[in-house]
Amino acid sequence: YPKPDANIKYGASGFRAKATNLERLCFRMGMLVAMRAKLTTLSGMMITASHHPADENGTRIIEVDGSLLEPAWETLANEMANAEDIVEWFVAFDGSGQRLNYGFMETVFAEATFSLACFAVDTRASGPALVAAAIKGCKLMGVEPQNFGVCSTPQLHWLIANQQTHFNCVGLYIQFFKTNYLTFLSICD
Repeated sequence: YPKPDANIKYGASGFRAKATNLERLCFRMGMLVAMRAKLTTLSGMMITASHHPADENGTRIIEVDGSLLEPAWETLANEMANAEDIVEWFVAFDGSGQRLNYGFMETVFAEATFSLACFAVDTRASGPALVAAAIKGCKLMGVEPQNFGVCSTPQLHWLIANQQTHFNCVGLYIQFFKTNYLTFLSICD
């Protein structure tokens, strides 16, 4: 994937940029999501830019409990996103004590039989290409990806937090959002 003109920085809830500059980033963040999944069994990434202009997009990395990326990992995300050569970066990371600081007792490339990484996109035209790049990075790290396709950000957070890695729990899902929506309406009165 071509290198963008400028470095990209992890912001309040992820990365945001012009969609044309994000395939490389999504590939690398797919790798990061796989690394988190290896440590926690489940992680995810939402490709969305919600209220930003249509030519932009971004990533949100979701932890196993449905929260955003653990703050200690934001530095690592920035390093991976902006590394000149990702292979050299992984060789250095995997061979250093830094790997241990992030919880890897063995190589980050160790097989991960029980790990799963979930992906979803919003309705932006750039979503399919970006999620394909993220899934490619995830697979390279040896983690099984699951692509939910078009999904809202709260849906993916909920699916991961409740470890519902498929949509077969429709009743539970609808009840959760119905209850919260009714609570919201009662507050508005």
